Amino acid sequence: MHFDDLSEYTYGERPKSCTGALAVGWLALSAPFVMGAISRAVMSRVKVLVENPINLTRGYHACEFCVDHLRNHKVDSRALVRQLRDLGALGNGEILVTGLDGVCYFSPVLVAHYMEVHEYCPPLEYCEAVVSMHLDAAVRPDERR
Repeated sequence: MHFDDLSEYTYGERPKSCTGALAVGWLALSAPFVMGAISRAVMSRVKVLVENPINLTRGYHACEFCVDHLRNHKVDSRALVRQLRDLGALGNGEILVTGLDGVCYFSPVLVAHYMEVHEYCPPLEYCEAVVSMHLDAAVRPDERR
């Protein structure tokens, strides 16, 4: 499933407290995306959020980039799911990032995989919201740039 970054989020449930709801990180093989370096602070916080997803689904969505790569390397269908799981390229939920202005950003749990493996660079306002979020004691101390 693909949504342009910062387009209106219309897929799943959203809290009433959101002043707006935007989609971030819903990538597809057929759509270009911004690539670049991500700070440790953003990456480590996104990984914490991915550990507690919301809006879980019954099935999984596979990273289209990894599926395409594995199929091009003639991986048989039985091994495909196992390899996707090993790569962290399967997701079944979303994360919610809330900015200081109350705007809610919804991302698939695969956003961490996209950032780490495929060099996806989310929009600046999303990264700022990720860093400003209070994540309790779960946030790792190695977040310095």
